Amino acid sequence: ACTNFNNSGACVTQCPQPFVYNPTSFQLEPNPKAKYTYGAFCVKKCPHNFVVDHSSCVRACPSNKMEVEENRIKMCMPCTDICPKGESCGCHLCLVAILAKSTYVVKVLLSTMSQMILKY
Repeated sequence: ACTNFNNSGACVTQCPQPFVYNPTSFQLEPNPKAKYTYGAFCVKKCPHNFVVDHSSCVRACPSNKMEVEENRIKMCMPCTDICPKGESCGCHLCLVAILAKSTYVVKVLLSTMSQMILKY
């Protein structure tokens, strides 16, 4: 058994990262040999019931991130103040924003209805 990770039978300290530094261009470049950490193994793809967070396979995104799908890969992306349209947002901050807006809309509707009833 490997101390850290097993990369196709070779014991490594970390799985091949998604980007590698190019000392000639002084830039990070995509690594075609990149793999994800899945337990003690380096894998090319996460299992279907896992999502990618950084370069690891996780069961679910943390509370400050939401699950999105890009190029058929489910991954965790940082929350923004407003949830993307059509996304099922699991972010605590997004949910709070939605609830706050919903509460405001309900208050406005109740106020408007009360004013209409008082007129009649």
